[in-house]
Amino acid sequence: MISNLRILHTEDDRSVQETVKAIFGVYNAIKCAPTLSAARTFLKDHTFDLVLLDKSLPDGEAIELLPAIRSEQPGAAVLLVTGDSDFLSVTRCLELGADDYIFKSPHLVQDLMLRIPVVLANRNRKQLALSSTAEIPLPDKTESLDAETYTRFLQHGEREFLRRALELCAGDTDATAVKLGIGRSTLFKKLSDLKVPRPRGSSRVQELN
Repeated sequence: MISNLRILHTEDDRSVQETVKAIFGVYNAIKCAPTLSAARTFLKDHTFDLVLLDKSLPDGEAIELLPAIRSEQPGAAVLLVTGDSDFLSVTRCLELGADDYIFKSPHLVQDLMLRIPVVLANRNRKQLALSSTAEIPLPDKTESLDAETYTRFLQHGEREFLRRALELCAGDTDATAVKLGIGRSTLFKKLSDLKVPRPRGSSRVQELN
């Protein structure tokens, strides 16, 4: 069950507002904004973990709000909700910072239940990667540009995430794989390829050696 989230829901259809709030408002704090103007006010006054962003609102398009979300709420996951198939505008929203999109349908609540955890996990990974790669100095001359350096820079974020995941799971690779939603063999390969250090007292990770 999705819980303990601070959610901003931009939606002008009252029936959709009430349906989403009835399901997700029991265990989460939800603010409903029927317009872009109301959403901007909420973004200035509150902190959110998730923004459910309706693509079209009475006073404008969702794309107008994305710069403010990414500027004022960089850690918030943004799930675009669209009722049409205008993929050009959807793609533009993704380029401006939306993490994913979902179609508005009679199965919206069920789809949200499945998609929200994925969107939150992806946003957390992005944030972790940004903070981790910041520790690696950027190239300062063309001679330092090469594929190996580029790969090492990108892998550093994932290495730190896996190291932390193993630490939180007390070195139990089975539990870590389940938590991350990946296969055990896939986890073993990542740990080996990225040379993730084994936590002290770990017994399961020894299978890598």
